[in-house]
Amino acid sequence: FILTGAGGPPVLPNAEVDGLLGAAALARALHFSLGATPYILTEEHAAEPTKAAVWGASLNFRREGEDETPHQVTFIPMPLDDDECKAQAPELLDRLQPSLVFGIEKLSPNRKGVIHGATGLDYTDVHANPKYLFDGARERGILTAGIGDGGNECGFGVVEDAVRAIMPAGSKCECPCGDGSAASV
Repeated sequence: FILTGAGGPPVLPNAEVDGLLGAAALARALHFSLGATPYILTEEHAAEPTKAAVWGASLNFRREGEDETPHQVTFIPMPLDDDECKAQAPELLDRLQPSLVFGIEKLSPNRKGVIHGATGLDYTDVHANPKYLFDGARERGILTAGIGDGGNECGFGVVEDAVRAIMPAGSKCECPCGDGSAASV
């Protein structure tokens, strides 16, 4: 599983491009070098640019449930509702049994469960919560990893204290939670 999706409505209605391009490049590398079957999971508002990035990586884009194609990446939309994310995670992990759950520019909630942009603005309403997929993967012994650039993405939870000390909004955000943008995943 490759999770991506930073940015969103209203400023970036179809998400930031760096995560989508990185996800497509990673899917290509895993598919052609290891024969992996990549799944990209992100919010529905990023489906069309994800499709373009996947095609740009010389892979076929399909939505789960559509006919299989050679050299495909399967897109699975992640719900925006937290309870729906919590329900989707174990179902996907058990049914598809991935060998890796990887976040690239996938926004993470902070310790209070609020998802922020790097500047400390609350983006919870326009982003799926990846915590449940990552937690479920670790519980099942599935490798997890993350790449980001602002300390608010999956993977930075490993160095949360450093993010809080280094990033301007890391420990103090611009929303009522007041707990900063530092990732907990």
